[in-house]
Formats: sequence, C-alpha cells, structure tokens
Amino acid sequence: MCHEQLLGRVVVVKLKYTDFTLQSRRTTLAEAVGDTDSIYQAARTLLSRFPLDKPVRLTGVAVAELCTEASQAALFPEPED
Repeated sequence: MCHEQLLGRVVVVKLKYTDFTLQSRRTTLAEAVGDTDSIYQAARTLLSRFPLDKPVRLTGVAVAELCTEASQAALFPEPED
C-alpha cells in the first residue's frame, strides 16, 4: 500500500482456530488511511470483538476498498468562506 501510495477504508481481521473454524470481523473507517498505526489500531479494536476462549491457529489482517489520495477528494467540497 505504501509503495503504491494507496489508502483503504475497510479493515478486516480473520481468525482460524485450532479446530479450523474461521471467524472474521470488519470495520469501515470514517476516512481512508494508509499508515500502519491506523490499520493496527483498527485491527486491535476488531480483535477485542472475537471470542478468545480457544487456541488460535492463524490470524490475518486485510485492508479493502483501496483508493488513491486523488480519488479521496470530496464529491461536494465545503464552500470556501
């Protein structure tokens, strides 16, 4: 994402448990982000929404709804004062 200068609005966390069941949680952010700190914070928040009563085999984090900064311009920009 950084190399291609992309931003994303959706963060997805998937957990696969040792019994091979799979669960996922996703969140849509207020605005597109491209920095690792914002993605990490969103992923941590999502992780707290999983039941962690059994061992986890695999964890995955994905970012979706990718766009460039140029495509983030508002459709109806605020009028200047």
